[in-house]
Amino acid sequence: MIGPLLKASKVTPIIIAIDNFQYINRKSLEFFKVLLQKARNHPLAFIITHTYGESSLEHLLSIPNYKLKKIVVSPLDFSSSCRMLKYFLNGGKLDKDLVQQIYSVTKGNPFFMGQVVKHLYEKGTLIWNPEKGWQILKKDNIIPENLKKLIKKRIHGLSTRERRILNAVVVAGTRIGIDALQYITGLDKVQILDYIDALIKRKIINIGVTGIECAHPLFEKVIYEDLPEKTKKELHKKIANYLEKKFLSEGNVDSKSIAFHFDRGGLKKQAHK
Repeated sequence: MIGPLLKASKVTPIIIAIDNFQYINRKSLEFFKVLLQKARNHPLAFIITHTYGESSLEHLLSIPNYKLKKIVVSPLDFSSSCRMLKYFLNGGKLDKDLVQQIYSVTKGNPFFMGQVVKHLYEKGTLIWNPEKGWQILKKDNIIPENLKKLIKKRIHGLSTRERRILNAVVVAGTRIGIDALQYITGLDKVQILDYIDALIKRKIINIGVTGIECAHPLFEKVIYEDLPEKTKKELHKKIANYLEKKFLSEGNVDSKSIAFHFDRGGLKKQAHK
């Protein structure tokens, strides 16, 4: 297959587009790497779309002496997301609730948006209303299984302590600080910073001036749903206790957040203090 392709490229330059490269299997990936190496001096170009953070693309970027350019597409803002949704749905009016739901889950990630729209359409949940336009028939889980699998694949292989950090970040639901992670996980600051660095490199979490959060809201949602109820409750209780202590000592904590975590932790009395 490689020989005829290279021969054809001598007659006319060839551009090959490959979509959703993150789904490539190992055997196909090895074949593609051989193809890239053999095509190095031929007028043969590839355009590859790929979700960020997946290892298959990193393998390609590591091939020596091959010119590969990585272009990172930033998330779309709300207005651009509306236009993208219209494109996916071949035009037509969009119900505000539909746009809000999809944007709240995808935060403008074009790949995630496309997968969610496809999922809703195939389920029969996305319908055309002559008055309101495209709308969601049922407000149920709009996250497709393939995205869930992709996210679970991203966190597969984390160490026990890395997962402990991630679980705390996920259950916190908002940006969380190092001090809070120390209290919740029982790990020391140096260890936490090392594990955070590893999670950032895998593009699972982000760190900013105000704290640590998941790299994308979808990660938080999918990982949270997958946690055992017992784990969720224990973490909610620890977070509530930490926030309560911080509130008593500093007074700059939202009491609603404390009540929320006590409630989710099964401590109804503390939640209604």
